[in-house]
Amino acid sequence: MADVVFILGAGASQQGGAPVMSSFLDKARRLLFTGAVQGRAGDFAKVFEAIGKLQAVHSKAQDLDITHVESVFAAFEMARLLGRMPGYGVDDIDALIAALKTVIAYTLESTLNFNEDRPGELPVAPDPYPRFVELLRESQAASPPYRHAILTFNYDLALDYALHRGGIPVRYCLDDSDPPSGIPLLKLHGSLNWVGGSGGEVVPWRMDRLLAESAGTVFRRQAEGVFRLCTTASILDRPSGEHPVIVPPTWNKYGYQSQFTRVWAQAAQELSDAQHIFVIGYSLPESDLFFRYLYALGSVGDHPLEMFRVYDPDERVGPRFQSMLGPGARIRFRHVATSFERAIGLVEGILKKRQKWPEPGTR
Repeated sequence: MADVVFILGAGASQQGGAPVMSSFLDKARRLLFTGAVQGRAGDFAKVFEAIGKLQAVHSKAQDLDITHVESVFAAFEMARLLGRMPGYGVDDIDALIAALKTVIAYTLESTLNFNEDRPGELPVAPDPYPRFVELLRESQAASPPYRHAILTFNYDLALDYALHRGGIPVRYCLDDSDPPSGIPLLKLHGSLNWVGGSGGEVVPWRMDRLLAESAGTVFRRQAEGVFRLCTTASILDRPSGEHPVIVPPTWNKYGYQSQFTRVWAQAAQELSDAQHIFVIGYSLPESDLFFRYLYALGSVGDHPLEMFRVYDPDERVGPRFQSMLGPGARIRFRHVATSFERAIGLVEGILKKRQKWPEPGTR
């Protein structure tokens, strides 16, 4: 089990170009209007037409924020559960959710910047993920080595790819197919490279498979020195047409319980064993009761928590976390209003004080 747990939210991918959740639909709409949606305009139009029809609901229910992608995703899922939505039948709602997943995937893939390193070689991951992976590698080489786990709410593959490029195997903890060694990467809301199997299970398309089966076409040049990782196109364009397995960030994930139980259980175990918790770019929205319960139940354990740090530029984030923590964790808590890039250096400084790291160039 890990003694250092990182928790990453959408803010971690913002420097690499991905929109945060509050501006996600605005970015998706601009992609549609500029013709930059790579043949998926029908899915984009379908989603925005449905959002327009939700205006009738919004006029009677102020808590439904139709400008926020998480609220819209949750509303579509609730409509499927209830079997009703203004102007839509049951089958239409299923198709609408599939279209929204495509919109989410294409928006992320159209905005994350994978930068050219050397001509003819694979690009590097969006900033500052390569530096984050280097932090993991260096701390794993400490004496004694740190054990890490990463919990992330992000659907994108910036970190997955950065770990692959850095030679660190990934354990998704979905099933028994994980490599024997590697870092737990627990994607609590799913991932763009996860698809549904014939038996209802989740099948991850790992980076080595994606790169091998796409023969390198999974990367597409966007501009001079900039590439897009078009994973979803590689998956959706297959005969089976699988959509990514991603779930809404709401407390009610009942329909996905059988697929994600092992991931969530592992996340709870990692929180229980953690001595250091570093939260980066996750704002703990008031609506996310799921994580509040996961933390409350998962953090119960015999290992003392030495540190709980939150790194987010928004000053409002700190009080949200403080209100969630118990007295013992609260005295270990500190919020630092800063970016992911700067947080990496701060975390490195903290970890270096506690264990002996290798000298530069000796690994």
